[in-house]
Amino acid sequence: MFLLKEKRSYTAKVCPNGHSPSDLILSVIIDNFEYCPECGAKLVDKVNHYTVYKCSNCNNSLSLNMQYCPYCGEKKEKGGG
Repeated sequence: MFLLKEKRSYTAKVCPNGHSPSDLILSVIIDNFEYCPECGAKLVDKVNHYTVYKCSNCNNSLSLNMQYCPYCGEKKEKGGG
């Protein structure tokens, strides 16, 4: 197996002044907010990028440090990630 890299992204609303939701409930519903509840600034969209690693044999998501795929048992090739 070698690891396949899949780049993904998502958009989240954030405060331009750096405030973040102080509790879990706010972080879940903040996508419905238009203004920061702490300072009143209009929230802006921020695109966040991240990489998902997948097994080339079974296509399941893996952690970069795994030596074997826990789903299909394939061993990671040297230099395969």
